[in-house]
Amino acid sequence: MTILVTGATGNVGRNVVKHLVAGGHAVRALSRDPQNARLPERVEVVAGDLSLPVPDKEAAIAAAIGEPIEFVELSEAEARAKWAAEGLPPEVIEFFVMAHGNPPEAAWTVLPTVEQITGRPALSLVDWAAEHAHLFR
Repeated sequence: MTILVTGATGNVGRNVVKHLVAGGHAVRALSRDPQNARLPERVEVVAGDLSLPVPDKEAAIAAAIGEPIEFVELSEAEARAKWAAEGLPPEVIEFFVMAHGNPPEAAWTVLPTVEQITGRPALSLVDWAAEHAHLFR
């Protein structure tokens, strides 16, 4: 199984990736600027922007692969049990619970940073899903 890490190039995300790789997990990192991600070689870095709400993300991925998909949200207890069964370290599980349960505003605030640094806007999720549809099949 491959674990997708969003925010993988941020301060916390880099540590999550580091621990996952050290634990032998396959990691896919979502980045607005993959060319400058500077993550370990074993990490698959893909371009994307997750600033859309979940229903819009679901619709974009479904449209890209031409099949309906369903977002199923796990309870905290279900998520903890799933991550533990997958062998994630307790500190990674605690981070995931904190980040997904009550993320700080900075986690969901969209900034113009990518365009300021690269001179081009980040991909929309719709564009990213179309380019990476094969990863969902």
